Amino acid sequence: MHSNKRQEIFRVSCWMCILYQKVDGMGVLACDRDGCGNIMCDRYSHEFGYICDDCFSEMIDYILVNGKFSSLREDIQEFLDTPKRSKSDTSLREDIWKILDEEFPCEEVRRANYE
Repeated sequence: MHSNKRQEIFRVSCWMCILYQKVDGMGVLACDRDGCGNIMCDRYSHEFGYICDDCFSEMIDYILVNGKFSSLREDIQEFLDTPKRSKSDTSLREDIWKILDEEFPCEEVRRANYE
């Protein structure tokens, strides 16, 4: 039982190290968007740092709607300075996606439903 407790303490301390590094400005894989707490990001830019999949998806939406496209770098920086979408906004987007996905199904799904 002590072994399990020790493993759990070690795991928590490792996560705390990663969080501390983010707070200390040395984020290892932490999203560099202001206000984002995701710490295991797969995407990286030499200029802008790490970005998580949630923020990357938001960035595409943001640039499509608000982008000036004269300077994509300015659009990216402007996005990174915006507050992260709340979970309720993300849930609303997913709800709308499901409704529209049912209305406009992929050709394969439509074919499968009629066979």
